[in-house]
Amino acid sequence: MHASSLSVFTQHFKIDRALEAQDSYAPLGQTENSDIYSFAYQGSSPILSATLAPNLLHLGSGTGYELLLHGLAYCNFNSQHLIPLRGPEFIDELTLEELSQFEVVILYDYHYHDQKQAFTLLGDYVRDGGGLIIETNNSPDTAAFSLPDPVPVMSTKATDYGRIGNSLVLNMR
Repeated sequence: MHASSLSVFTQHFKIDRALEAQDSYAPLGQTENSDIYSFAYQGSSPILSATLAPNLLHLGSGTGYELLLHGLAYCNFNSQHLIPLRGPEFIDELTLEELSQFEVVILYDYHYHDQKQAFTLLGDYVRDGGGLIIETNNSPDTAAFSLPDPVPVMSTKATDYGRIGNSLVLNMR
């Protein structure tokens, strides 16, 4: 690859930033014909280490858990800051004793067998000091007319804006 075409290629794929970001990536080298570069990421954390980081339980689908992990990874919010664990897809498959083992619960792409039972459980968990984050998108509550405590909004409404994207309208209590 010629120098000028390499420059266009690296700019298009934002590789030029990686080549310049010495604080984040260290160049390891390139192939003989200079078209493949190797880098070492400087900010990686160990796969296994002792930590006092808070734990977070995700309740929802496997896809929801993967999206949560991707979001945390993009922010370099690694296991030294938070330990994300995957729970069941259905909220009401857990007990208060099981939930109480976690400092924070996040609902994302979640479901329940019985809404009243699920939100009673979550209300008890929050009253006992647990943290709760709720993302209603892709859940039975995406467009809910009435949400029980401990949800801090009365209702949700999903709106499709076409190519611009989607939005969730919240009606606060």
